Amino acid sequence: MSQPSRHKGSISRLLGEAVDGAAGRVEGIIDRLPGGRSERVIKRYANRKLYDTSTGAFTTLARLEELVRDGVDVKVIDHETGDDLTQETLGQIADRVARSDRDSGPVLSSFIRSPGLVAQAIEADEETKQELLELREQVAQLTELVGQLVADKADKAATSPRPRPKRRPTS
Repeated sequence: MSQPSRHKGSISRLLGEAVDGAAGRVEGIIDRLPGGRSERVIKRYANRKLYDTSTGAFTTLARLEELVRDGVDVKVIDHETGDDLTQETLGQIADRVARSDRDSGPVLSSFIRSPGLVAQAIEADEETKQELLELREQVAQLTELVGQLVADKADKAATSPRPRPKRRPTS
């Protein structure tokens, strides 16, 4: 039995919304997979509309915020000039978050006061990484040295004459 024609439009609309929602979730999963897209390119048009080139659809600042929170790197470029608008757009997102979360003031204040701390943390990570690389090199050298000492000892044991058993005096 077929459905009345007045319901076909609403069913099509609901199916379309379901498909769009599923496509968005699939895109999010792909972005988080190892080897997934490293960067989403978003084009901003003169009318301030944002177009996600990965999904082929217009998007919103709220969706970009979700992507960033999910660990996806975004790059926003001006459609006409090709200028990089990523910092400006991320600033808009940060402003939205700050306006909606009244407790974010201290975090934003400390970031503004000391952006050098972020650079120091990154530098400290690089120094730690370098120290670990040096330690790994030292361990490799020590492992090689111990291996040589063990091999030398085994060679000496194999080439040295075995002691002769003592003879008992005959009576």
